[in-house]
Amino acid sequence: MKNNQLALQAIKAQIGKTTQQHYITQEAMLELIKEEALSLNKIDGPFFSTADISLIIQAQRNVTANRLKNGHDALIPGIMRIQPGSGGLTKRPIKIKSISRYLLERL
Repeated sequence: MKNNQLALQAIKAQIGKTTQQHYITQEAMLELIKEEALSLNKIDGPFFSTADISLIIQAQRNVTANRLKNGHDALIPGIMRIQPGSGGLTKRPIKIKSISRYLLERL
């Protein structure tokens, strides 16, 4: 019984490590976006912060959620257009209507 528990713990630890390597945290994603935006900026110097980027992402999320809630489609600029799907009381699935050609080429 003890060996089974140790084996299960080892498997869970390995899954945790794999998950951490595969998925990124929100904070790390904000930093990557900030670094990418700064590399695109032709003027030297940081003119915006990670907090600014976080507010922009929050605004995009709110606009998208409100549009889908009202039955309209939403555009995530440069990435995809989504439209509301049918769902129950707890879930509101979305359908991807189109994906940016640039994004498809990069993938």
